[in-house]
Amino acid sequence: MFRRGLTLLVARIRTDEVVRASGRWLLYGGRMLSSVPTTVTFTPDEADSDPLDFAVKMEIDIVEGRLSCVSLTAERLPDGPPITSEGLRRVPVAEYVMLAARYGREILLERIPRSDGTYRLAEFKSPPANFAKDGMTDEALEQVARLYAWAQATGRKATGVLLNDYGMPRPTATRWIQTARRRGILRDDHQRTSQSVTARG
Repeated sequence: MFRRGLTLLVARIRTDEVVRASGRWLLYGGRMLSSVPTTVTFTPDEADSDPLDFAVKMEIDIVEGRLSCVSLTAERLPDGPPITSEGLRRVPVAEYVMLAARYGREILLERIPRSDGTYRLAEFKSPPANFAKDGMTDEALEQVARLYAWAQATGRKATGVLLNDYGMPRPTATRWIQTARRRGILRDDHQRTSQSVTARG
């Protein structure tokens, strides 16, 4: 299993050209933009505490609103040993998908609305630690919806993130998510699009 710090892994990720007119998804009511399918390559590094001895090439696409590995190829390194079934079992697929979402070029971006009805694209930044201090306000529910969209798109459970990162009990998190849906702040619809990423709507 890969155990090295995330910042050191960034240099090991390589993505192909992902901005294609036919390869964009608007996720969770347009909150997130994903430019897929794309291929991401992970190569081992001497600083890894438990390195793989082969490169991993993954094709990533959207499946049911989530970034998912849809194809995986293990590639022997120059002068490297043969690839074994034991080595393949050590590939941290879910972790690689998450890291590709966070550090891969334009694989997953948040769409932040502007006052003129267009959007700017940005890397996702987690809500502040005290976002829920005033209770279930629309502003707090907006932060829950943002977090929900990012967590779901990267294959995690939003209730788990709210518990682990913010100390919000799962029943409370579930109630907040349901309220955000009921108020129209959170939507679960996804669509493939060829429009400009800053277009209206």
